[in-house]
This record gives sequence, C-alpha cells and structure tokens, in this order.
Amino acid sequence: GKALGNPERSPEELLKEYVAAAFEEASAPMLAFFNAMFHGLEAYSVFSRPNGPRVNVPQPFRRPSDFYCHFFPPGLVDDMSRALKRASALARSEKVKANIKLVSLEFEYVKNLAAIFHSYRAYRAAPSWGALELVERQVLARKALLKRLFPGGRQLRIPGLTSPFSGAPLAWVAPGGRNAALLGPPLNWDFETLRKHKILPGTGTRKATAMRTRHIKLDGRLDEASWAKAPVQQLAEIGLGALKNSTQFRVLYDDTNIYFGVVCQVDKFDEIDEIKPVGHDGAAWTQENVEIMIDPFGSRQRHYQFIVNPVPGSLYDARYAFITDPLHPLYGKRDSSWNGEW
Repeated sequence: GKALGNPERSPEELLKEYVAAAFEEASAPMLAFFNAMFHGLEAYSVFSRPNGPRVNVPQPFRRPSDFYCHFFPPGLVDDMSRALKRASALARSEKVKANIKLVSLEFEYVKNLAAIFHSYRAYRAAPSWGALELVERQVLARKALLKRLFPGGRQLRIPGLTSPFSGAPLAWVAPGGRNAALLGPPLNWDFETLRKHKILPGTGTRKATAMRTRHIKLDGRLDEASWAKAPVQQLAEIGLGALKNSTQFRVLYDDTNIYFGVVCQVDKFDEIDEIKPVGHDGAAWTQENVEIMIDPFGSRQRHYQFIVNPVPGSLYDARYAFITDPLHPLYGKRDSSWNGEW
C-alpha cells in the first residue's frame, strides 16, 4: 500500500520497515529470510513478461513443478529454514511468536511443495521404487500438513492473526489454489495401486495399433468390415482408479483422415438421459464424454483436443500452445476458437 501511494519508496526500505514492526526482537533473521526469498523471486517478473530477455520461451513457469523447482532450490530453502529457526529462538513477545508461527506454516507449505517436485524430478531422471517411495513420503507429508492447516476441514485459527491462505477453503487450496495450473502429478497418483500392479509411472507407454483402411462413412456405426478387423483396445484404470464401465476403441486411418471408433458401456441410462447439449465449444467436459487429445509432434508441448457428449450438437475442440506471438492474449493457452474438421 505504501509503495502504491508513493512509487518512489525503496522496496528494500519498506521491507525493513515491515520486518522491524512485525518481528521486533527477531527482525534480523527475518530480514535475512525475506531477502533470500525475494532475491530468488526477482527473476520471475522478467521471465513471466512478454518483453523479457527470452520472449521465445513459452510461459516457462506456468507449470507449478517448474516454478517451485526453479525459485525454491534446496540451497535457498535451507537458508530460509535456518533464518526462520534463528528468528523463532529470538522471539519473546506473543505478537512476534504468532507472526513467526504464521510465516512458518506458510513456508512449510511452500517447502513441502518444493520437496515434492524436486523428488518428482529426481524420480523422472532415474525411475526406481526407492525414488518413488521418496515421492510418496513427500506427498503424504503434504496431506498431513493440510490436515493441520484445516483441522476438521476448517481453517486453522491463530489468535490475533488471519488464517493461512487468507480465508481460502481447503477445496480450493488442495488442488493448487492461486497457482497458474493444477498441481497435477505426482500429487494425484494412487501409490497403493502403483505398488499393487507394480507400475513405475513413466517407464512404459501403452500403444494402440492403427489399421489402414479405405474411406469410412461417419454415421456413428461401426459396421464396416474394417472396424471388425481393427485391433480392439481396452481402457483400464484411467488415472490409476478402477473403472466401473468398460470402454473399448479401435483406430483406423486412410490417406487424409484418422478414425476413432469408441464403444462405451453405461450401466445407468437415466444419467445419459439427463445430459444436455452444450453446443459447439460449451462445457462438454462437465458431463459424460469421450475426450481425445492428439499430439502429432510427440513433444508434449502442443496438442489438439476433442470432446463429444452422447447427445447431438454437443462437442468441443481446441488446440493448445500453437500461438507463438507472446503478445497474443492466447499465447501459451488453450485456443477454442480453432475448429477442426471432424
């Protein structure tokens, strides 16, 4: 607020003023704590702006894993932890103790996410059961931390202070909160299922064989001879969770098209009857749907997305990361204005 009222004020002086008022007898180590953090974050504004020195890098820190690994490396986290420990030892007044407790809780949250993503990167570099176990320990530590921050599902109260996350509910904080994207892997992994089926994520890819054919009539039926000859693929345990219904698909192609024939088992037809058409590019993903993503480049950086509901006139298509102009409002985002021929 003071900087907005007077942009000429020195950020360093404002930080010293804040730390002295909030942490009094523990102000010296707390100043070291914040200086270490801000020094690490200084580059964020440079890399996140389109007029930065590397405008050709598409949103380098849009993924939470990239952000936490880059801006909270182990060395910085250790420095901040030591400064916070010294501050806690110096705290005498209840006010300073409460302020340090609030900072400690929020820093523990950040430190845990950094540990999760650092261990996740180590696992991806050299997948092993030992590395996966380390990832799991960090993820379990996060779950325990969230229980402490939200006892009984409600926010932790610190007398005389606001709650961590400024009143945000657990349902909002758990998947990522204000992060630019959901936290994603490995926080959504079912480690018990991985062990049960002896799956090391990322060490194998299921492949579907596409069979060449002549032109297929797009009538919603799979009665051509080519469909009968095409290998049947069975989806199983999507997202490492047990499937309630069977889903099979076949893939054909010709000189100009690729065809997907999908057969979905449904055990509750009344739920299908409740599906409402959302039109073209409506929220088709909020209802029963078939979703296909195509990455023709194999880079995992750009892809096409197709979603269809089992009712007429209800579909969605988009492309992701095809806009290369950093000044464009859809740069690094999903572009649903693109329409495929399908």
